[in-house]
Amino acid sequence: MARQLRVLLLLIGLTAAVYAHQIEPDRIPVWDRPLVVGIYPYNADGSPEVDEYLTRLALQDFVAIEHFMTAQARPYGLGLERPFELRLAAPSAAGAPPGPPPPGSMAADLRWSLALRLWRWRLDRQGLAPDILMVANYHSPQMQPEHLHSIGILNMRLAVANLVANEALEGRNQVVLAHELLHTVGANDLYNPVSGLPLFPEGYANALQQQRYPQRQAELMAGRVPLQPGLAREAHGLEEVVIGPVSAREIGWLPPG
Repeated sequence: MARQLRVLLLLIGLTAAVYAHQIEPDRIPVWDRPLVVGIYPYNADGSPEVDEYLTRLALQDFVAIEHFMTAQARPYGLGLERPFELRLAAPSAAGAPPGPPPPGSMAADLRWSLALRLWRWRLDRQGLAPDILMVANYHSPQMQPEHLHSIGILNMRLAVANLVANEALEGRNQVVLAHELLHTVGANDLYNPVSGLPLFPEGYANALQQQRYPQRQAELMAGRVPLQPGLAREAHGLEEVVIGPVSAREIGWLPPG
């Protein structure tokens, strides 16, 4: 009887997850109004250094992302004063989001999707009413940034950005947040998943540059500034990145081409 009950509960959960996938298809925004982005800071490793860092966080620390998106949208003729409106929540005690399962199991993916939705429902109780929920997972200042991986999920309008609680890395943190934010509205990565190098030409900020290297900026969805063949470095801040036409088309800032 207990086994039958567990199977029944599993089937109910999987059915709910499948239904959620059906009612929340992948989509790009209409861009008829600014999308509200709720940023929810979280102490990812429970360290006192991160707790102290979070007490100093203010919306002003994230406004550069909003200004960057506004400036990048302008050349594409987006008819909005600003595409995103950022709102900052109090540091969250809801616990870390469930991590993704190993690839290859549809049932595991559906269970993870359901668990994420339940987790999101528990988290979003501060009245921010976001269109996009951004979890800012802050790690100890001793953490090496290259060891952190972030995700953005289009059909849930959810991103989990793993950041370092270090003022010296705030520029890098803003690039990570902006990158994952664009994932939630339809942009794809523009780098080689094995080497991490930007794809040419779509992953280059200026693919038509007469002398290809070194590039001066990075395409946001590539995240790295190409310096020479086979070599690129991370962008250190939003002043070093642009949103190119491929990404702009994917998120609906340009018509399909």
